[in-house]
Amino acid sequence: MTSTMEVRPYRADDLPEVLDLLRVSLGETDLLRRTPAAFHWKHLANPFGPSILLVAEDSGGLVALRAFMRWELTSPDGSRLRCVRAVDTATHPRARRQGVFRRLTLEAVDAARDDGTDLIFNTPNPRSGAGYISMGWV
Repeated sequence: MTSTMEVRPYRADDLPEVLDLLRVSLGETDLLRRTPAAFHWKHLANPFGPSILLVAEDSGGLVALRAFMRWELTSPDGSRLRCVRAVDTATHPRARRQGVFRRLTLEAVDAARDDGTDLIFNTPNPRSGAGYISMGWV
């Protein structure tokens, strides 16, 4: 990742740029609209708590988003596991192949650990799978 990029937590005023970034990086369909209401529902109004949201920015604006959505699972013995699921990785085409995915993911893992998360899980797609494997995820 270039030294001119900064990683920081998401702020509410980032929303318009984040939605544009999601559209550019991940696309949009009639069934999946990148709207403020959908983002709010998914990442801020989650019954288990707001997602861990990190962004990377450079002098041109936001270039990446990393989201870990909160979940809670109950084990067979009744104990609860505080979990996050790695979702919504978006990197602007101009910032790809610069280590942004790795840095954001590692910083999100640290944030989850610091927050007392018990388990991180994921269902990677063909585009993200190699990145997780290179970081040692199984």
